[in-house]
Amino acid sequence: MGYHFNLNPMNQHALTYTISLLLLSIGFAIPISNALTNILIFLALMTILLIKNSDSLFNHLNKNPIAWTAMGLLIVILLGISYTTVSLPQALEMLVKYRELLYIPLLIILFQYSRCQQWALWAFMSAMLVTLILSYLIALGWGEWGKGDSANPFVFKNHITQGILMALFAYFLAIWALYWPRWRIVAWGLCGLAVFNVLLMTQGRSGYLIFACLFLLLIYHLWQWRGLIFILVIALITISVMLLASNRVQNRVQILTQDIEDHQAGLRTNSNALRYDFLRNSSHIALQSPFIGHGTGSFKLVYQEFVLNHTVHRYFSENPHNEYLMIAVQWGALGLLLWLLLLFLLWRNTRHYPPLWQWQARGFVLAIVVGSLVNSLLLDTTEGHLFAYLTALFFSFDEKNGSSILQDN
Repeated sequence: MGYHFNLNPMNQHALTYTISLLLLSIGFAIPISNALTNILIFLALMTILLIKNSDSLFNHLNKNPIAWTAMGLLIVILLGISYTTVSLPQALEMLVKYRELLYIPLLIILFQYSRCQQWALWAFMSAMLVTLILSYLIALGWGEWGKGDSANPFVFKNHITQGILMALFAYFLAIWALYWPRWRIVAWGLCGLAVFNVLLMTQGRSGYLIFACLFLLLIYHLWQWRGLIFILVIALITISVMLLASNRVQNRVQILTQDIEDHQAGLRTNSNALRYDFLRNSSHIALQSPFIGHGTGSFKLVYQEFVLNHTVHRYFSENPHNEYLMIAVQWGALGLLLWLLLLFLLWRNTRHYPPLWQWQARGFVLAIVVGSLVNSLLLDTTEGHLFAYLTALFFSFDEKNGSSILQDN
C-alpha cells in the first residue's frame, strides 16, 4: 500500500491519540446517532493515510482470516451487481448498505495501531449507560428524553434496536462482575437494571430472544454443560406448568396459533403471521436460484413477484427480517457460506483469549448469530455499524499475539 504522508515521531504520537479519540467517539456514537457515527467513521478511516509504515499493518491484516472473509463477502455482493434483476442504482443502494463489511478490515488496522480496545468498549458501554438512565427517566415520566413514552421507553433508537443493544450491555456487565471483583456490586446492579429494561420496559422481542441466549451462555460459562442442562430442564418444567395452569399463557398460545391460521385463510393479518410468511416465502425464493442468488438489491423485486404469482396474500417486504435468508436470496449458497464462515471464524478466534475477553467476544458473536435469525442485522444501520466496530475491536489481533495484547488493555 504505502500511500501515506510522512509525519515526524511527535506527530505520529499525536496521531495515535487522535485515532484513539476517534475510535472511542465512534463507540459512544453508535448507540446514539447514525449521522455522527458516519462522520466519525469517515474521519477515522482517513487517518490511515497518515500512519507511518502502514505497510506493516496491511501485512498483518493479510494474516487475519476474519478481514479476508468479510472482504470476500463484499466482493460477492459487488459481483452480484453484474447479474441482478434490478437497476444499477438499486443494486448500488444495496451495496452501500453492506459497506460495514469494508469497515471491518480498515477499523482492524486502526485498532492495531492505537491498541485502545478496552477504552473503546468502555465508550460503547458509557453510551448504553446514558441510554439506560434516560430510559428509566422516560418510564418514570420525568421528562421527554427520547423517542418512546412511559409504556415503551426507548431513547435514541427504536425499541427493537435498543432491546438488542441493551441485552448485550447487560451481558457485558455480567461478565465484568465475574472478573472485576472491585466493581462487582455496581456491575451486578446495573446488569439487573438493564435486564429489567429489556424484559419488562421496552417491547422489542429481538432483545428478549438475544438476552435469553446470552443468559444461557453465561450459565454455560459458570457451570458448563451440567448447569446449562439443569437450567433448560427447569425452564421446560416451568413452561409446562405455565401452559397447564395459567389461563393467560394458554390464551396467548391460542391467540398466536389462531393468528397464523386466520392469516393463512386470508381472514386477517398480524405481525407474527407476516414474519412467518416472510421466512417461508424467502426460503422458496432462495431455492429458485440456490447457488448465486438473484443478485445484489434483488430481494424486494423477486419477493413481490413471488407473492403475486404464488400466494393468496398481497403483503410485500423489502427484507425477510432474517440476515441468513437476505443473503441467500441475493447471493445464494456462495454468499451464505461466506457469512457462516465469518461467524464461525469470529467464534473460533476467541479460543486463545484471556477469559474476560474470550467471554465478552463470544457473547457478541452469539448476539449476532441469534439476532440475524429475527432481523436483517447488517441492513440496519446501527446494528451494522456495531457489528463492524465490535468485530474490529475484539478481533484486531491474530491468535498468536492476541493474549499478550489484551492483557495490556
